[in-house]
Amino acid sequence: MFVSLQFFITKLSVRSKKVKKLVTSVSALLLYKEELLMPVLKEERITQDEIYKAIREKGFSGTKNIDAIILETTRDITVIEKIENENSEAMKDVKHYH
Repeated sequence: MFVSLQFFITKLSVRSKKVKKLVTSVSALLLYKEELLMPVLKEERITQDEIYKAIREKGFSGTKNIDAIILETTRDITVIEKIENENSEAMKDVKHYH
């Protein structure tokens, strides 16, 4: 039964943007231009410690020189050193970005 329901919802989400928006998560901007977005961290239930861990894993010692940190739909955290183009296609679906 659950498999049928999942199949039906998946089929609907492919055909309808409203349904897709309702059932799929989106990436969220957690830091922009060296500034942590605290309301977003709280909304996404991410701690500052998790952000700092991701920063260290990418070889940085702090938020200086980091343009963006994104919480992906998989709950992975992506650190972007430099946004080359403010209208980048890769950033268009990130919540709280522009």
